[in-house]
Amino acid sequence: MVAHELFHKAGSINKFFGTVHMTKNLYTHFTYEHLYGHHRKVATPEDPASAPQHSNVYSFSWKSAKGTLLSVYNMEL
Repeated sequence: MVAHELFHKAGSINKFFGTVHMTKNLYTHFTYEHLYGHHRKVATPEDPASAPQHSNVYSFSWKSAKGTLLSVYNMEL
């Protein structure tokens, strides 16, 4: 995914273009969640962006979208 690679490159211009790329999917909150939530909790039950083994792609997509949005909201509190 292009946006994912841009988030990890040094420089604010790369992060800016990664965020712009995510606006096409109305998923800009993942910019913050990916760097400050997902990387700390990757592959744990607390990470909404890591799919459990044998999970259905459709149910996981909804769970992930809701979970990452709530995670970012809770980070801001």
